[in-house]
Amino acid sequence: MTLNELLYAFALCLYMGAAAFSFRFNGPFASRLVMAIAVLIDLLLSILPRAGVEALSMHLHGSNQVIVVGVFLGVLVWVLFLLTLLSYRFGRYRLYHSGVLLVELLWFIDFITFLYGMYTVPLH
Repeated sequence: MTLNELLYAFALCLYMGAAAFSFRFNGPFASRLVMAIAVLIDLLLSILPRAGVEALSMHLHGSNQVIVVGVFLGVLVWVLFLLTLLSYRFGRYRLYHSGVLLVELLWFIDFITFLYGMYTVPLH
């Protein structure tokens, strides 16, 4: 496992812990902040290797359709998280909690899809 993959897993676990806290206490600022930090870590882990940070590179030589689906799901996670924060801002708490759960599920599926594409499906 690369450093990038470990940090992705850490960010996902961080989000899951903050989401559990958010569900329990109806979205306090601390849980929203930790979830935002986790999503920001995920975003930076996706952008920094493209910007030349070699330590975070996964050293993939090619791509495949499964990785492309994983990338699409990752972008969807970022957009849905922003919409989820907006729903909290406007007092739509049921929508906020649904969004937190949806982001959590999609992020997990995204992570597993990306790993499957990297290690199981042949790269082109």
